[in-house]
Amino acid sequence: MDTILMIGATGNIGREVLPQLRQRGVPVRVLMPNSDKGAQMAQPGVEVAYGKVDQPDSLAAALAGISRVYVELPVGRNAQAALAQVLTAAQHAGVPFILRPSGLGAAPDSPSAILREQWALEQQVAASGLAYTHLRPNYFMQSLLDGPAVGVREGGVLAVPMGSTAYSIVDKRDIGAVAAAVLAAGGHDGQTYAITGPAALTFTECASQLSAALQKPVRYINPPPQQAAQAMQAQGVPEALVRDLLELWAALAAGPGSAVTDTVALLTGRPATPFRQFVTDHLAAFQAG
Repeated sequence: MDTILMIGATGNIGREVLPQLRQRGVPVRVLMPNSDKGAQMAQPGVEVAYGKVDQPDSLAAALAGISRVYVELPVGRNAQAALAQVLTAAQHAGVPFILRPSGLGAAPDSPSAILREQWALEQQVAASGLAYTHLRPNYFMQSLLDGPAVGVREGGVLAVPMGSTAYSIVDKRDIGAVAAAVLAAGGHDGQTYAITGPAALTFTECASQLSAALQKPVRYINPPPQQAAQAMQAQGVPEALVRDLLELWAALAAGPGSAVTDTVALLTGRPATPFRQFVTDHLAAFQAG
């Protein structure tokens, strides 16, 4: 079976893709920036290549003998330049296929800077001449395991600035499973897949399901943007990222976030993980110690 190169194996989604590929028995090479992190990645079936995307020689070596590449790079000031380096190196190495996670609602006129950037990166990949697949996941269920889970544990409050809209939030494990299915099987050239959970839920409904699982009252609070921003900054989230996240959530609330797709079932052969199951699997994160 051909080896898959992962650029961003420790990324937000990449960390879910790697175990799914290993479960399928797919050999993987990961590009890592230093020996300390690389040593932690080493395991049966996983080869570590050391280097960075802005180091042409190490990137070329990592791409040698590869047929498909998973690319997850941080969205930000240098994203397009970094992606250009990967695409150019892949062209020179004769690598025919790129898979890249994007975001649900990516569009040139999105009110979210993140989603406008994701759209631009999608266009950059499409213009490269390489075969590709774009994955557009919705808001992650795992996003609730950080600050929001603390509020549930300590005060029985689920506080996220998501309004009253219903969102088809998705388990990152399902995104990883879809990515692994595409990388392992091929045959998805030129496709853009929206990845969602199995149902659209309001966060009031999410709080109700948390109440049932925890056997204690949990209520949803929709903090105003300024209060939400202050809370995230107090947790160490940089101010620029706070602004981008608030824009992103507002953009999802405007329509894309409520869409429900059957992508997970179609590509993995099993239904997407419901929120109730996610809570059960991560119950300790929401329980008081």
